[in-house]
Amino acid sequence: AAVLPISGQADLPALTVYVDRPHDEYLRMALRTGRRDSLLLVVGGSSTGKTRACYEALRAVRPNSPVLRPANDDELVALLGADLESGAVVWLDEAQTFLNGQHGGDVARALHLMLDRAPQPDPKRVVIGSIWPPVLWLSPDDDDEQAVRDLLARPGVTVPVCEAFPFPERVERAAEQDPRWRDALATSGGVNVVQFLAGGPSLVRNLEEGRYGPDAGALLTAAMDAYRIGFWSPLPVAMLAEAASGYRRSRQGPLEVDLAVAPGEAVAGELD
Repeated sequence: AAVLPISGQADLPALTVYVDRPHDEYLRMALRTGRRDSLLLVVGGSSTGKTRACYEALRAVRPNSPVLRPANDDELVALLGADLESGAVVWLDEAQTFLNGQHGGDVARALHLMLDRAPQPDPKRVVIGSIWPPVLWLSPDDDDEQAVRDLLARPGVTVPVCEAFPFPERVERAAEQDPRWRDALATSGGVNVVQFLAGGPSLVRNLEEGRYGPDAGALLTAAMDAYRIGFWSPLPVAMLAEAASGYRRSRQGPLEVDLAVAPGEAVAGELD
């Protein structure tokens, strides 16, 4: 759900009025054309509208296609190895979690095989989703990582999100129809509008007001500060736990961190 309007108006849909950007036109064209199975990954930072773009493209071009959503990289490999029905859509939101997992290389190789198949009867099968910029999560040297790099380098696979809105008349129409757009434009000055609509200022306010609790607040603050000083890679749990302890000097006892991973593993997250 989008941010609530400042006016308090309650009879609004969960999603805001959608404003097309250049990547939307590319996604819809790619879904309409060609007979080969395709992979479309919208690349961009946090809260730039990647997932919504995929959703709107499918709703516009493939509204009746069956959508399959694997839970992890193992399920995705099995799914790609099965005989998917014609017209099926595989949904990969946060695709880096599939490509950077234990079987990320197998995922990449399975996707390569899918893209190299002979043309299929219409409608084609599509894998679509969002993904962070690879520089944030790919390590430099590894055979599996190279398979992922080669996959992302294939023509037409990655679709960079256009963070700006180059058509002001579309934004003006949205603001006339949806008070949340008016709030976003007035508050942000036209910059980072999507982040406002996604509730970014509310999340920051909740953190500053301590609504997440002292442990969670300390953990988030430590992660954000690590990002500010240059840690763009996934952060080790031990590092986060030790750093976060320094942000809660007013409390006694050890910091309670439960991130459902082993102590030596790293935590991948969007730290903004």
